[in-house]
Amino acid sequence: MLKKPNILWNNKGLTLVELMVAVGLIVIVISLGFTLLFFGMRSFDTGTAQAHTQQNVRLVGDYMRSELRNAVEISTEDLGKEEFEIDGNIFKHNESAITNDVEINEITISILEGTENENRALLKFKIDFQFEKGSFEYVDQVLLNNLSYGEVDDLNEHELSDGLYYKKPDI
Repeated sequence: MLKKPNILWNNKGLTLVELMVAVGLIVIVISLGFTLLFFGMRSFDTGTAQAHTQQNVRLVGDYMRSELRNAVEISTEDLGKEEFEIDGNIFKHNESAITNDVEINEITISILEGTENENRALLKFKIDFQFEKGSFEYVDQVLLNNLSYGEVDDLNEHELSDGLYYKKPDI
């Protein structure tokens, strides 16, 4: 009966062809690993930048909502009080930039009627903003505590680039 040669205890070593095949396979596996690593890092950076931009746009929306919620007057004409505007894609409140690192294309304001039981107006705003991978929009609304629909219905489809003026209640 013939005995099978045991490859593990073979003292002959590796041939040059076997060594080249093994090195080639190792190079392929390592290059695939680095490709996946760099793709993952680029995706993470893009996602982080997009989340940062969206957070800043939410900041603008939250700021607008908190400022306009208790306004006693909102107009497209200068009231000599508070003002929101977009100046060169920068959202400003009374000439002070709220956020500089978001490219805001446009903010459009619409006025919706409130509920049947209440005559308060519902202000809806849409923020169109630019990101390196495309443009997005953020939509929010705020119930105006001190204004009825008839007092602000002239703001329908108003663009904030023209300026939006409002008056806070006297405390």
